[in-house]
Amino acid sequence: MMTCCADALAADKLIDLEDARVVVQGFGAVGSHAARYLAERGARVIAVSDIAGATYREEGLDVEALLDAKKAGRPVGAFSGGESVDRDAILWLGCELLVPAAGPDVFTVENASRVRAKVMLQGANIPATAAAEQIFHERGVLCVPDIIANAGGVICASVELQGGGRAQAFAAIEEKIRANTAELVDRLAVGGVLPRSAADAMATGRLRAAGAYRRQF
Repeated sequence: MMTCCADALAADKLIDLEDARVVVQGFGAVGSHAARYLAERGARVIAVSDIAGATYREEGLDVEALLDAKKAGRPVGAFSGGESVDRDAILWLGCELLVPAAGPDVFTVENASRVRAKVMLQGANIPATAAAEQIFHERGVLCVPDIIANAGGVICASVELQGGGRAQAFAAIEEKIRANTAELVDRLAVGGVLPRSAADAMATGRLRAAGAYRRQF
């Protein structure tokens, strides 16, 4: 539910989703949902990749048609509604929003300077190294860490553990990710702090607060 994160950034005027160029790396459960939702919000999904290849169309891909092709078992690179391009080439396209939703350590100190996105929402676990995130910060690329943008699964598990159902899980995910993103933005407004450091501080503070309620035996 990283789309809730995108909505929160839009609410804070950090990104305008209307006609925003979006690049999605990985067209699995996370990436395909992000592409569909962002397209519904008026964004222009210009490139998508899977493990075998990628497709690109500057005017915007037909996401619903792409999803149908995926259901039919056709690889992204064979999609007739776009140009087949190298799988990793889409990572360096100019765009407003980049969603890495494939694997870890995609962005490193060797390639971070090639990223031309304005905002990155980490849909995969640790898709960028610490050194790469430092480079993003120095270059003015807002990189929202995975523990903020990609926390939906953990929140869902917590709700289910407490006996909650699907509707409660989705409501909790939306509420918490929006609130966490808003808090992150507030912390970043102070200036100088890396998004990862701000997110870690948020998590540490909550763990300490929770620890204060631990029962003593």
